Amino acid sequence: MNITTAPEVAAARVPACWTPEAAAARIAALLTEASAVAADIRRTPRSQHRRLWREIDALHRRIDAERHRCAEAFGTSRGWRLSESHFNPDVLARRGMWGGSPLYEWPYPAADHTYLFRTPDRRAAGAACHIYGLNAAGRARCRRWAAAQGLRVEFPAAPVSWWWHGSTTLVVYLPAEPAEGAA
Repeated sequence: MNITTAPEVAAARVPACWTPEAAAARIAALLTEASAVAADIRRTPRSQHRRLWREIDALHRRIDAERHRCAEAFGTSRGWRLSESHFNPDVLARRGMWGGSPLYEWPYPAADHTYLFRTPDRRAAGAACHIYGLNAAGRARCRRWAAAQGLRVEFPAAPVSWWWHGSTTLVVYLPAEPAEGAA
C-alpha cells in the first residue's frame, strides 16, 4: 500500500488548461510507455539495460509529479491541502492533528494508493484512495470499514482516479459527521 503525503516530488504550478481527466490520460500514457520500455529489457542486450532502467525511472518521476499535481488540485477543490505528514483513520475520524494508533494503518483492500489531506488549520480532512477493480461488493466493504472507523465514504464520479485511470476507482474517506459550520 502506498501512502502519499506532500512529497519529495516537486510539483510544478498547475497550468490554467489543466484538467484531472487530461492528467489521468497523460498518466495512463506514461504508464503504458514505461511498461513498453520494461518489456524491451527482455529483448535487449544486457549492456543496454542500465539505459533502459534510467528511462523507466525518468518516466516514473514524471508520473509521480503528475499525480502530485492531481492530488493538489483535488485538495484545492475541497478547500484542503495535501498533508505533509501521515495520519491514521482514527485521527481522521476525530478531525485530529496528531496522535492515533501507531499500529493501525489504512488497510488494503479498503484503501490503496492513499493521499492524505488537511484543512487550512492543519486538521485531518480526508483521504483519497485509488482502489483496483472496485465493484459493488468492494464498495460495500469500503462502507462497512468506514462505518467501523467512524468515517463516511464517497465514490465521486469526478474527478476520475488519477492513479491509473480505467484500472482504479477514486474512493474518498471523510469524518462521519460534517465539520461545524459546513453546509
